[in-house]
Amino acid sequence: MAEQLTPEQRAREQREQAADGVQRRRRAMDEAQASAPGQGKGLDTDKVAEIRRDLAAGGDAEVEKRHGKAAATSAEARKAKTQRNAVRKHESRLREQAAGEDRGEQDKKAAEQNGRPPAGSRLSPQEARERVAQGGKDLQRVQKALDGRQQVRAAGIAL
Repeated sequence: MAEQLTPEQRAREQREQAADGVQRRRRAMDEAQASAPGQGKGLDTDKVAEIRRDLAAGGDAEVEKRHGKAAATSAEARKAKTQRNAVRKHESRLREQAAGEDRGEQDKKAAEQNGRPPAGSRLSPQEARERVAQGGKDLQRVQKALDGRQQVRAAGIAL
């Protein structure tokens, strides 16, 4: 029997699946970039991969520690840094996109809790009539309260 998920659970599950897919694509992209022909002819792709891992683990200091100062400025290191920057930009875009989706969901929840429809949705004619009637009642209550205050002030009694 299929599990019944709430919209929040469904959205969370979709985000997790997207994140898993991103990780798989990132690994594939790293491997494809590392072995792509014409991507730095004559570069040792294994060394580029090692340097990329070291950059992720500890930055330039880790690369210098494991491979020496010369390796930190080598063509392989430049290639690894370029690949690392591309991955960071991609991850950043994904985080921004996920944050935008989360904000949209939060806005919808807040609107529902406040008794308002989510932004961009339309009211049915019946709901619109009910809102107008409720607004009129609210306006009458406010006007009545103001009239009472004015009467008190006219009598010389300050609140």
